[in-house]
Amino acid sequence: MATRDFLEPLTGVYRLGNIVFRIALDDTGQLTFARNQAATERLLPRHGRIFGFADSEFVRIEFRRNAAGAVDALLSHEPTGTYVLERDDSVQPKGPSLDRPNDKF
Repeated sequence: MATRDFLEPLTGVYRLGNIVFRIALDDTGQLTFARNQAATERLLPRHGRIFGFADSEFVRIEFRRNAAGAVDALLSHEPTGTYVLERDDSVQPKGPSLDRPNDKF
């Protein structure tokens, strides 16, 4: 299992067009994924910065780092292609803060 220090920089808001994706840490310290207002799903670690979903072997989520080492995008690898979701640091989480580990978006 990845450490909180590794996972926390991955949390935040990512966008693809008008679709908003929220990555957060749950009460157990695992990453979660929510698309717009859909149900929150847990991301399962696969390899390094690559995660997957329990109900899909075909979709992988990879977090991209820029030259400075900051996470700047999320890559969604799907059977239909790879989609780049840019990190949106201008959006603040709704409700709970990223600084409080037991809170969710």
